[in-house]
Amino acid sequence: QEFENTREKDPLEFQVGSDRVVSGIDAAVAGMVVGERRSATVQCEDAFGYALQSRIVRISILEIPEPVSVGDRVGVKGLFAVISNITEDWVEVDANHPLAGEDLYLDLEIVGLTKGSTLEVATFSGGSFWGLELLFQRIDGVASTQVGFTQGNRASPTWPEVCSGKTGHVEVCDMTFHACD
Repeated sequence: QEFENTREKDPLEFQVGSDRVVSGIDAAVAGMVVGERRSATVQCEDAFGYALQSRIVRISILEIPEPVSVGDRVGVKGLFAVISNITEDWVEVDANHPLAGEDLYLDLEIVGLTKGSTLEVATFSGGSFWGLELLFQRIDGVASTQVGFTQGNRASPTWPEVCSGKTGHVEVCDMTFHACD
């Protein structure tokens, strides 16, 4: 099943080795030149990782502000997730990436190269990082975005831990952009 393609829109832009795309994509394009095409398989551990049970949480139905259905994408307590189950008492939300646990099958083509020195990175915090990421992805000159957590007191917190407010983390979005734009 095809999840995404850029055949009919602008190509994905990123700086190889900048950690702005999953490591398997960096490795797949290494050494390619403009005009070269290649098919590649990226194993899930080099893509979006395995689906983790710790990223599936139950939230009291009383905390959900409006009616929801299984499959809805929602933001609850600072996390972006998909409704995976509903009972009379709780809603189960899954904050795993939609491709967690999946291998990626890629058809790649290098359509252009940009010197890495023209790319800059800026980090922003502003509530939910998914909204920031979507906003930045729509701006001309933005090469890539990456979301995550910063400023907390745990090395690798889970979504539920961050959303509890007990780790001190804030959600951030890194934006890589062309400095000359």
